[in-house]
Amino acid sequence: MRIVVEQKLRTRTLVSWLAALAVLEPATVFTIVLVNHAPIGGVVVAIIATILLWTVLLLAARVVVRVIRDVPEEPVLEIVYGIGIRLTQRFTKSEIASVKEIVINPWTSGGWGYRGSLRLMKQAALITRKGPGLELGLSGNRRFRVSVDAPQKFVEALQS
Repeated sequence: MRIVVEQKLRTRTLVSWLAALAVLEPATVFTIVLVNHAPIGGVVVAIIATILLWTVLLLAARVVVRVIRDVPEEPVLEIVYGIGIRLTQRFTKSEIASVKEIVINPWTSGGWGYRGSLRLMKQAALITRKGPGLELGLSGNRRFRVSVDAPQKFVEALQS
């Protein structure tokens, strides 16, 4: 595996908001549950919500977008999420119908973070900031967008 282009996305602001929420959410929920003498079901829901929030925080803490070459003639766009917990999303050359540079605006794209679903909505986006980005037209009339600093490098690497 040879890395052609790689960028670690800046997720500091997103992680800061998630960390604040991850600290405040359990304290608030447990206070409400204890003050209202809620049944054990409320405590279980609070624990599950807290675990899910911390999992999302660990996945967002480190996001790397890169073009790799597993096979010499087939570049692959790979996005690796997480610290400790690792989740990988891959798009092969045969799956990518088109690739182009775009300008991403979180306000018109639904906000920051991972948005959408490639399976259900046929479009998704990984938005970490306003500015340049990459749009992949995928097989099955699907679309994926990601914010990167130098989209032209990714376009060249995927088209070569």
